[in-house]
Amino acid sequence: MASSPNSHLKIQLDSKSIVLCGSPEQSTGRLLKGNVTLHLRAPMRVKSIKLRLFGQMRLQWRENTVKRTLVDHEWVFLGPPKHGTHTIEEGTHTYPFEIPLPGDLPETTEDNPYAQVLYKLKAVAVRPALASKLIDREVVHIYRRPDPAGHERSIRVAGNHEGILAYELECRRRMFRRGDRVPVKVHLWPDVPGEWAVRYISCVFKEITAFEDISSHGSNNNRIMETRILRFSRDEDFPCIETHCQKTLPIPVPRYAKFDATNSLFCIEHKLHFTIALVNNNDGRLSEFRTALPITVVHEDLIEAQRLADGDLLPSYEDARRSAPYIPEMVSHVDSPQHSPVSTPTDELEDWLVMPAPCALAQPPLYSLPSYEATIALPAYDTLIR
Repeated sequence: MASSPNSHLKIQLDSKSIVLCGSPEQSTGRLLKGNVTLHLRAPMRVKSIKLRLFGQMRLQWRENTVKRTLVDHEWVFLGPPKHGTHTIEEGTHTYPFEIPLPGDLPETTEDNPYAQVLYKLKAVAVRPALASKLIDREVVHIYRRPDPAGHERSIRVAGNHEGILAYELECRRRMFRRGDRVPVKVHLWPDVPGEWAVRYISCVFKEITAFEDISSHGSNNNRIMETRILRFSRDEDFPCIETHCQKTLPIPVPRYAKFDATNSLFCIEHKLHFTIALVNNNDGRLSEFRTALPITVVHEDLIEAQRLADGDLLPSYEDARRSAPYIPEMVSHVDSPQHSPVSTPTDELEDWLVMPAPCALAQPPLYSLPSYEATIALPAYDTLIR
């Protein structure tokens, strides 16, 4: 924000995050509200005060780029006079604004190599002559809750593999944030107890991006699919299949995963692809089958907004365990000049919680340096002057 020492212009939103409920066809939209505040410590001459909301979608594939304006609205709080300027007295001046946002607006997408959706607010107070303008900018984030009635509903897939065993994979909810773990519970019921054993269960975390082929001129029927493997995991420690066995596989959501999105130009979704390999205990025959579970990766603001909407004032256990306990010794240890820079946290949640013991932090180890005289024998002075 550019301003003089005696004045400033500020955009204040009731909420920087707008959560749209339901699909683009079903959502009724939300209201964006806020105020533009002009604070003056002395009278000021102003020609106009305006606010603009601009939203744009940008799709890029190879050397082709398509831009689409999603919303473009302007508020004129103080229009330019016919002659001269407006004189605004000192104090705080508030200009409220609001606009209903349609429910079919695309979600904010900022870190995707193929698509970008941004919504920005810009307030400008134009001053006369060569006086600098007062400018403030604010970013509005729009998120979408895919299924208001069943966002916490468990997802499951079940079947029977070639008369060998019946299986079921389930997860208690569908929406997850970056850094969360997806607890997938695997159930197996063998047709003949003890005949088959599980060699391994592998999981491939896939991110699928589908978008219109903007390189095909005049044709909008072609869609391009890009699949990215975010993570691979394999579990070879599975209990023996006697009558029924189960195991929960915690699948981490990578922090570099994109958020799910669905609109007219592109779609981003995530799936967990499982491969279950079996071996016959009698003759060593091998068999395997594949199945998949869809999940939704969302921004943490969406989870928080949904938690408050449901009336849960306290965070869940998973959210609470993200915050590390306060240890004064660790704070002093991190701030000390001898401490190395903090490394980027990994995707494992335990890495956030593992800390050295306070006693070890209070007394850092001392390292004794070897003596220079003990390691290198210097020549005598008499030998140098000869």
